[in-house]
Amino acid sequence: MQRFRPLWKPDLRRNNSSQNPGPSRPAGPPPPVPYHTHPAASVPSASGAPPETIPIAVAVSPSPSRPAQPARSFGSSGTSVSYPAGAIYAPGTWPTPELAIYPLGDYRVLSDPEFGWTSHSIQAALDAIGEGGTIYLPRSSKWDISDTLKMHAYQELATEGYPTADGEMAALEATQACRPHIVTAWDIPGVRLRNLTIDGKHDVFGREAECGVIVQFGGSGGVAHNQWCDRCIIRNPRQWSCFQAFESAENVRITNCKIGPAGIGKDVREGHWADGISFAAGNGLVAGNEIIDATDGAIVVFQATGTLVTSNTIVCYSRLLLGGINMVDHAPTKGDYAHTRVVHNTILTAGGYIITGIAQGPTAWGAGPGEPAPDKINRNAIVERNLIHYQDRGRGRGAIGYGFAISADVENWTCMGNVSADGVVYEGDMGDGDWQPTGLSVAPGPFVRSAGPVEKMGRLQKEFVPGLVRGLLVIKPGRSSILRLFPGQLQLRPGDSIPLKKWMLEFCRDGEVIFRHSETGDIRWWAGSRGRISGHEDTALLELTVSGLLRIIDSTSPDQVLFNLTSPLPATGIPGCTPASPSLPSLRISDSQPHVQLVTPDNGILLSSSYEVGWNCMFATGAYICRPSVNNEATLVSVMSPYGQYMVLSTRGGMEMSLPLTWPLDTSKWYIIWQTPNEPLKEKGDCTLAFQGDGNLVVYANGQALWNTMTYGQPDKMAKYFRWGDGSPQQPYLELLTESRQRAWST
Repeated sequence: MQRFRPLWKPDLRRNNSSQNPGPSRPAGPPPPVPYHTHPAASVPSASGAPPETIPIAVAVSPSPSRPAQPARSFGSSGTSVSYPAGAIYAPGTWPTPELAIYPLGDYRVLSDPEFGWTSHSIQAALDAIGEGGTIYLPRSSKWDISDTLKMHAYQELATEGYPTADGEMAALEATQACRPHIVTAWDIPGVRLRNLTIDGKHDVFGREAECGVIVQFGGSGGVAHNQWCDRCIIRNPRQWSCFQAFESAENVRITNCKIGPAGIGKDVREGHWADGISFAAGNGLVAGNEIIDATDGAIVVFQATGTLVTSNTIVCYSRLLLGGINMVDHAPTKGDYAHTRVVHNTILTAGGYIITGIAQGPTAWGAGPGEPAPDKINRNAIVERNLIHYQDRGRGRGAIGYGFAISADVENWTCMGNVSADGVVYEGDMGDGDWQPTGLSVAPGPFVRSAGPVEKMGRLQKEFVPGLVRGLLVIKPGRSSILRLFPGQLQLRPGDSIPLKKWMLEFCRDGEVIFRHSETGDIRWWAGSRGRISGHEDTALLELTVSGLLRIIDSTSPDQVLFNLTSPLPATGIPGCTPASPSLPSLRISDSQPHVQLVTPDNGILLSSSYEVGWNCMFATGAYICRPSVNNEATLVSVMSPYGQYMVLSTRGGMEMSLPLTWPLDTSKWYIIWQTPNEPLKEKGDCTLAFQGDGNLVVYANGQALWNTMTYGQPDKMAKYFRWGDGSPQQPYLELLTESRQRAWST
């Protein structure tokens, strides 16, 4: 089998004597000049990539291979230069003038390998040439790598002539026996890996637990520095990453490389994902790379203090990508991202699905029990002028769950000037995730952050919507059967809708707000607002405010309320609820009942499309459920008292509630309609109403049962549904129903 297309016939050995001269340039074609010297050159495609190249023109404005001189703005500090968001340099065109296109010391062109086209031959040549030498592999040569190639200090391994096309670069291809890496420079300073195709052959041999990253840079002893990987194609790792720069190293650079595919599978639970670039080294550079179809993180930044991550283009073409750029890890340097800059990168959906574009903060990624730990805070990073865009290349636009997502466990964090282009599809299936213990996270969107004072987190751009941001990793591709919309996410014009898998929330052109089936048109709930936007059809807006008001307003005059869906609230909304509050109201919409629920920050229900639940539901102290009484004369509030009684209350003098609920109850503001007949506790306790799996409704206080409905026993007689009514004969205030919908108990 012809393993390469020879460039020069003689085997050129060490360049250390007159008897062994260097290659004669006139005897063969000159090596191609690296792309940074050709500003107008296009970037050649590489095998493994989608059929078309990825033009950087999908960004806000077209970008040439080397940027044209931008407009300058002048200030007191001198001249500043500003570029649009997104990658400034197209893939493969980041300037690298420090890299010579000729050997700087001893070199050898390995055209007649002693041990055949194997890793044994390359390793023998690296060992023989010693520190500072260069080993050139012939163009188009293919090498079977059965053992990890171990580089020595200041060595370079490259394809002769520095070509950049996949078919012309020498290919290092792992055999099935290759363990753990293809190339390692662990604790080795000054190495250069250039213009090579390096293939882990995951597509041939599959996943292997004993394998590691394909290319291992960095180290643990503080010895490694000035390592550089440039214009390589690295793909198909059999373990967690294509390229990793470990901590304790300084000035590691990976530039102009084509990375991926990496990992397999469209389901996160398969566990066979892999990073493109994993980077923990300090004061490094990750620039001009194109990462295609990674499946874990395209670029994962492990603090990497002082590192610049810029002008990278990340493309999700056919796989599920967990994160475009991840800044979620707290290890290895205890969350310190000081002077780590993630700026001017482009993330493209091109048919596949991305869960997060740039995830920031440990619990934005995966959340354990409880609140974010104070000793697990990520801090000091700069994330600016990155772009999320789409490109339809025959597989559709693809979609993304969250663009820029920031959890509560960051501080002194800068995230400014980032852009999500119009037309990017934000969606995700949240119906199959385990969202305990804190509940469903914020619905997909371009800019989401944890609720609370923004100053506590750092400097964040104004587009961020506050809400619950925890464990976003569990969402899956596709439309969801349930969404939780926070203030800023619900802003509908007449004719707009929010679709779920089967149903949708729609703001009709006649002013009615409905929840209907997407195909049949069956309507399950309506607000009663038909005709209320007459004369305001072009300016009406359905919104959820920070203070919990669900209402239709005139967008040109926000104080003009056309219809209020939250009549139990005062005109100012929930007292004390502001943009800086640690938790906020939300509107939950679901394919299953209840289809629509407006939930307060303390988990009270202000509005619901239905008032019925099944087994295994618990209601803690203070968790109230509101519904209108007969003829909408008052608001009924069912609530668990801290004194061990479940109560049904009614407002006095209209529907407006007095919030917050205080105990002992202020009977000048509330009627007590009904309460469980057990004796109240003398002191406040930890109380719960539980509708159990055996059909029994039980009041517990401090671990003891105080009262129950005795609705357990034979399956045909045991209660299966718990319903809150309006107090009419047909709907008692509280009612338990059997599976056949017969009444088992009622107030």
